[in-house]
Amino acid sequence: KKLNESSAIGAQPTKIDSSPKVPIASTISSSMRAPKGGLLFKSKEEPTEEIEEILEKLRDEAPVPSLETVKLLKEELKAAKTSTIHWFQEEEGLEIIKMALDSINDARVAAEVAINAKEGEIGIIQAFKSTIHGGAEGVNEIGCTEIEIELVHCLMILLNIGDTSCINEIEDSEGFLDVICLTATSTTSSFVSCSMLRLLTVVCGTETSGRIQTLKALDQIRLNRNEPFRFITLIDALADPNIETEIKVDILVLI
Repeated sequence: KKLNESSAIGAQPTKIDSSPKVPIASTISSSMRAPKGGLLFKSKEEPTEEIEEILEKLRDEAPVPSLETVKLLKEELKAAKTSTIHWFQEEEGLEIIKMALDSINDARVAAEVAINAKEGEIGIIQAFKSTIHGGAEGVNEIGCTEIEIELVHCLMILLNIGDTSCINEIEDSEGFLDVICLTATSTTSSFVSCSMLRLLTVVCGTETSGRIQTLKALDQIRLNRNEPFRFITLIDALADPNIETEIKVDILVLI
C-alpha cells in the first residue's frame, strides 16, 4: 500500500493486524510505586539464557530490530517470571523499545516530507526505507508496522506484571512520552494506536507528573505539525468517519 494512502489518526486506517487489545492496569496504587528513578523490586534470580541472548541480539540490531527478534522477545516475556522482566528493565530493555518506536516514527516523518515534496511513490517508499537502520534495514512501511505491533505487545506485557515499575520508568525516561504520543497519532495499526492512547490515559492518572508530561508531549506534536491547538489531531480524529470507534473511545477517555 502506498505510504500516502496509509493511515494515522485522521486518515483511513491500514488494516494489517487483528490482535486483541491488551488491557493496561487502570488503577495505580501509591503504595506500589517505586522510588523515583528505580524499580520497586530488584531481580534476585538469574535471567534465562534465552532472554540474555535475545537482549544481546536486540542491541546488535538497534535501532530497529528485525521482526523475528521482536517476536522471540515477545514469546520469552510472555513466559518469563516477574524477576526476569525486572531484569530486562534493569538492562534498559524499555529504552531499546523506545528507540525502535522512535526510529519508525522518524521514517514516517521522512516519508511525509517526501509526500509534501511530491517525490512520487518510489521516492516516498525510498525515503521511508532509507531512514530505517539496524536489523530491519531496508524494510518498508508495512513491514515496520508489523515490527511496531510486536514491540507494543512486548511493552504491554511489561506494563501488566503487577507493579508500576514500567510506568515509573516511562515517566522518568526523557522523551518516552513524546514517542508514545507520536506513535499513537501516526501509526497505521489500530492495535498500536489504542494501546498507546490507553497507556497515556494511565500515565495521566498517576500521582506524579504524568498528566503534565503528557500534555507537554501532545504540545510537542502540535509544534512539530504546525497545528494551532494542542488537541487538534485528536479532535479531528473524532470527526473522521474512517477512524474506528474503538480508537475514538480511547481518545475521549484520554481527553
